[in-house]
Amino acid sequence: TASTGKETFVNPKRNHQFIRGKEDSVIFASSEESGVMDEVASAFKISYHRQKLESYLRGEPVFPATLELDITSKCTRVCEDCPMSRGSGSHTLSMEFIEGLFAVLEGQTKGLLVTGGEPTLSPDFPKILRKARERGFSEIAIVTNGSFLDSEPVSDALIEYASTIRVSLYDWGAKSCGGVKPVLDKIGRLRKKIDAQGSTLQVGASALTSKDRTAILPNLAEAVRSSGAHWIYFHPTCTGWNSG
Repeated sequence: TASTGKETFVNPKRNHQFIRGKEDSVIFASSEESGVMDEVASAFKISYHRQKLESYLRGEPVFPATLELDITSKCTRVCEDCPMSRGSGSHTLSMEFIEGLFAVLEGQTKGLLVTGGEPTLSPDFPKILRKARERGFSEIAIVTNGSFLDSEPVSDALIEYASTIRVSLYDWGAKSCGGVKPVLDKIGRLRKKIDAQGSTLQVGASALTSKDRTAILPNLAEAVRSSGAHWIYFHPTCTGWNSG
């Protein structure tokens, strides 16, 4: 259009809509019909947010689509190669700071990822989720190691305010932290509570992969499925976090 100096066109093979930006550059947007991006790992993922791209092309301020908030660096575990466990000292964000940040982003940023450390260690965890909903965050995801899924204040807050929980099974060897079964048992009890209350909350698990664990991945996947988790995904182990 004349106001933005851009035009759109469609890839007929994949039915994707594109935006042509400055200097004839092309920015991938989304499926024209569904508005849902079908390449989750694509380098063009950010361009799914068409309104933000159009604001950028007009020279307007652009707010983040999703806020990732590490509310504490404290954790109940010390997983090998975890950057949090290798760091010196610890931090926990104050409620005052978090409320101020939510106020700035209200109406602009819809996604929130709450992580840590172990976020459920924060005494303000339930309040943070409630405040996020009050400030207009529509998708709230939590990354946790599952230590406190049995805690009533934690589970109640998750069911009331969260959209998705990802339980990180990053230290799931049989000799570490009692193996994976205690966490899977907690997932199972939470899933029953979710179903009993008719909640739309999704609980899933993620596990690190490595060459020496390949043979037992199918067994882990079956154990996670049997626990009642809605999904599981795997990703490679990353090393050298502390090497700069």
